[in-house]
Amino acid sequence: DTPVLNEDIIKSLMLFTKQGDLKAGKSSIRDDILNSVLTASNVCESCNIKQLVASVLSGEVILLVEGLNAAFLIDIKAHAERAISEPPSEVLVRGPREGFNETLKTNMTMIRRRIKHPRLRFSTMPIGRITATDVALVYIEGIAAPDLVNEVKQRLQRIDIDGVLESGYLEELIEDHPFSPFPQMHHTERPDRVAGSLLEGQVAILCDGSPFALIMPAQLASFINSPEDHYERYILSTALRHVRWISFGISLFLPSLYIAITTFHQEMIPTRLL
Repeated sequence: DTPVLNEDIIKSLMLFTKQGDLKAGKSSIRDDILNSVLTASNVCESCNIKQLVASVLSGEVILLVEGLNAAFLIDIKAHAERAISEPPSEVLVRGPREGFNETLKTNMTMIRRRIKHPRLRFSTMPIGRITATDVALVYIEGIAAPDLVNEVKQRLQRIDIDGVLESGYLEELIEDHPFSPFPQMHHTERPDRVAGSLLEGQVAILCDGSPFALIMPAQLASFINSPEDHYERYILSTALRHVRWISFGISLFLPSLYIAITTFHQEMIPTRLL
């Protein structure tokens, strides 16, 4: 963010250097820089070379001061992001009109706005040897099973790949049965659906650069139920769910039943219908 860099960092350094306000001594210089010079909101210290390099590549600013054995990391990243809009893949008649975009921090904020609880956890880690894509594991401590959280976290940490450009990469690398034609995770663009799943004890994965969140473990009911069921009266929602299940059964068994009757049991069909 160029305006923040000019006003909060460069201008402050020039003014303090010109006025001679920086005191001698390592501790005094460090305290003056942290407390008086740098006015940015997110400032931390680090002496880890790998962390410094990764921060620069992520768009952060590093301030090096002669005589100090640590650098100051200043987070003033400014990314161009898509405006929050209704996801076209999950349009509802009644419910929130907002969906995830491609910025991880924005997506995390949308979940935090719905679940204002101190036990909501975001475990962030970089994945990808070259891209170092930020991935967040989201769960509610005390509701999600610890074994489930640890298993998902270990599978994410075991991923060894050059780059992750979308959450679909993660889905293929951590699922139980890679060759199964059936989906083993539920993906959604709706933050309200993710929040509802977290309250039910599931965990979610957010990937920077992707508007789709992964919810696990997936159940058959999660692919048939609609987020709109939670916003309607329970009588109507229950009736609609029953209609979906009945329609699912009809579409699954009726074609095979018709073929079996017409092929092997023609006598069961009235002559007028043949």
